[in-house]
Amino acid sequence: FLEEHLKDCPANAPLVGYNGAQIKDHQSGEVLYEGGRNDCKALELLEPFWRQGEQIKKIIAFDSSGFESCKMRELTRQSPFTIEELKELISFPLYKVVCSVDSEQYGTMLRDTLSASFGDLFEISRSCPTYMEISCIDACKGVAARRLKEMLGAKLLVTAGDYENDISMLR
Repeated sequence: FLEEHLKDCPANAPLVGYNGAQIKDHQSGEVLYEGGRNDCKALELLEPFWRQGEQIKKIIAFDSSGFESCKMRELTRQSPFTIEELKELISFPLYKVVCSVDSEQYGTMLRDTLSASFGDLFEISRSCPTYMEISCIDACKGVAARRLKEMLGAKLLVTAGDYENDISMLR
């Protein structure tokens, strides 16, 4: 979960990971919150676009392998398995799904299309021009920031971000 980034910078507050799907006390290792979805709906949303052509290059599913870590399961055009077979490998909850697309324009179209139909279930945003993230609406960065602020009893929570997938957290 972020341990490799904390070697030189010890944390004294809970950490938020996987776009808000997990909040963990770094010192004790206790998981304070775990969100995500117990279905593969995010993968199902991408399936028709995956079958349509070569615009989606890669699909990565971040799922739970217990409270210790997250597994990253990757499907590329060279993979020997399908989305259906990928769905069978998932350990729930499914934290988020990321897909790599061939162009910024396709990424914009995909984000807008999925948001229009499924924006009430998922936060759909880009983490860079050609990477699309699909996160459970109840476990996205914005909700996690508010949840952490409440857990800490804080009046103010300062956040920082660098791309579109951080907007809900910055609001």
